[in-house]
Amino acid sequence: MKDIAVVICNYNKKEYVIKCVASLKSQNIDNFDIYVVDNASNDGSADEIQKTYGDEVTLICNDKNLGGSGGFNTGMRVAYDAGYKYIVLLDNDVVVREDCIESFYNDMEEYSDIGIMGAKILKMDKPDVIQEFGSFVDFNEMRFKLAYENEKDPEELPHINECDYVPACALVVRKELIEKVGFMPEENFIYYDDILWGMRCKRAGYKVAADSRAVAWHKGGGGANPTTFPNYYLIRNKTRFFALNRDASSLPNGSEGDEILAKNILREVYEGIYACAYNDLSNIAKTRFDAFLDALNGVSGRAVDGRIRQKEKSRERLYKLLSGKKTILVYVNGDYDDTKRIISEIRYHESLEGTSYQIDLAGEGEASILGIAVKNTVDIKDDEYDLVINACKHVFYVAPEHMDKIWVDGWTNVITNEKDAELCRGFASSYKVFELCFMDRLVDFIVRMNTEEIKKYGRFV
Repeated sequence: MKDIAVVICNYNKKEYVIKCVASLKSQNIDNFDIYVVDNASNDGSADEIQKTYGDEVTLICNDKNLGGSGGFNTGMRVAYDAGYKYIVLLDNDVVVREDCIESFYNDMEEYSDIGIMGAKILKMDKPDVIQEFGSFVDFNEMRFKLAYENEKDPEELPHINECDYVPACALVVRKELIEKVGFMPEENFIYYDDILWGMRCKRAGYKVAADSRAVAWHKGGGGANPTTFPNYYLIRNKTRFFALNRDASSLPNGSEGDEILAKNILREVYEGIYACAYNDLSNIAKTRFDAFLDALNGVSGRAVDGRIRQKEKSRERLYKLLSGKKTILVYVNGDYDDTKRIISEIRYHESLEGTSYQIDLAGEGEASILGIAVKNTVDIKDDEYDLVINACKHVFYVAPEHMDKIWVDGWTNVITNEKDAELCRGFASSYKVFELCFMDRLVDFIVRMNTEEIKKYGRFV
């Protein structure tokens, strides 16, 4: 019997899944079998897979779309029962380098303390740019840091990058870990299932890491969804995730820490809702609020009817600001991760418009961000640029005395005029009402969910 089962989850990406399987057929080892789970696609995927590969793959067709976790679990259960030592998971829009599966196998054999190993994931549309190489959770800031995100793939990376989680688009898991923590959490349906799985791996005493020698290219594209599908699952599952992993933070023990976490969650949820109102994105605002309420009410799995709406265009104000500009100066202001996001959005706008911007950065600390040198502010003359932007963590927290400048945050919210400034100043008072309404309920939710997680999977260490 072979040691490895490769499970691909597919939904309506016929051309991509064929290429994914083709990259597996070109691997330099053959110590694996291929399983493709089709999540009730309606684009002819199943027929095309059968026609192209026949009995070279095992095709499993679900009667309905079970989401990413449900689709993967369908294949993993078959592979688990068959007795494979390791199970590789791949999204349908991934292609892997010819030595990827071999690298996964060799490292899992060598590092017995690693329960889940991810690939170095590069962007399919920019093959030499890293999408992520291991990811980390900042529990106090409720943020995620994707290692080397949007950086050009360097010649040398650490062979193994120990981290908090790796995305399910390209990873390998050992059978014995599944015996301890189970399969991917299907209650999420999609998003945060792989992150929660990584945390449960660590609760069980295993490590999570990424392997720079296992290389995969990923298309992705959740942001292109014309509906509020991503908004719903990201908000609902993020709320559940941080409630479930309260003990992983460095917050104080007991009720004080629970209240701090509740305030952090509430503030972020309301930031998103308020920002949508601020940007005239009513459908996204409604979906975000529904997602938060569903989390509090214990709703999981596939969203009920009415939760997913048509999505408005959410970056139009930033793109309008950029239109017609050639030279752009961004003041970093210490917000390096947010500056990265702003630069990435500007670069994305370049690709949409077929134009090119000269981007300069000014600030202190970092020598460069995404390959752009950070110049000392004393050497900068604002009047030499078509557009001067101040980067910030969130426009709602810009000091009133500085709102006469142009501000952009990592979520593409902008301050360009007095109307924007007035709306931003109104955030604090309206948030207090939101916190008053939901604080007690959310604390109760955190205590209940975190208690259940610890009881079932152990305390995070």
